[in-house]
Amino acid sequence: MKRHGIKSGFLLLTILYGFVFSSVLAISEDSGYEVYKEMVDVYSRVDTYSDKGVIKTQKPGSRYIEVMTFATNYDSFGTFSFEWRKIGGAFDKKLNYIKKDENKIEIEMHGKKFNKNGLTSALQSLAGVTKSASYFVTRYFLPEVQIINLAGVHEISLDKIFKNHDKYKYLLTIEYTYGGVEKIWLNSDYLIVKMQTSIKRLDGVVIRREITIKPKIRNRCQRAIVSNIG
Repeated sequence: MKRHGIKSGFLLLTILYGFVFSSVLAISEDSGYEVYKEMVDVYSRVDTYSDKGVIKTQKPGSRYIEVMTFATNYDSFGTFSFEWRKIGGAFDKKLNYIKKDENKIEIEMHGKKFNKNGLTSALQSLAGVTKSASYFVTRYFLPEVQIINLAGVHEISLDKIFKNHDKYKYLLTIEYTYGGVEKIWLNSDYLIVKMQTSIKRLDGVVIRREITIKPKIRNRCQRAIVSNIG
């Protein structure tokens, strides 16, 4: 009787484990989209946002890695700025920027200043110069920025959940209908702290970039949330 009870108990645990495991698998099929949606919701509620970041670009067959630093500032009252400094080349020791103050949008490039009619137009004109860093994160909290159509997402998968990492909580892989791929590392507050992008040009060359970000946000009636990425 005792052995029979142990066998019955073991069988019950096996059935329960199988049920829970199958439920986890069922949930995990959509978990990538759920984490992505939570990330988008967090950025849509941003009252103020600022970051400092580094973007590295390496072309195929080249050992040279181009490094560029940048900083972003935004508030929901209509102020936005993106400043970047390129290490070496034409922008060495020069600070370039995009500034939006209410309805006025100004950009500076090669030491010259230009006025733009819209923020999307300003970011599009400088996307190549900034190695796309100007809108990688910006497009999530500025709904008027339509450089990459978020509806063009083909598939989102949750590659990893970090249990005890001090910087990362989730790793998402996003595949776009145009063929681009993004890997996005999020912290526990669903803020982007690292990205890797892979884009295949028309000539077949694949450009890979890595961006690391130290973000800080403040929502209404909420204390600032700061990433601890170094």
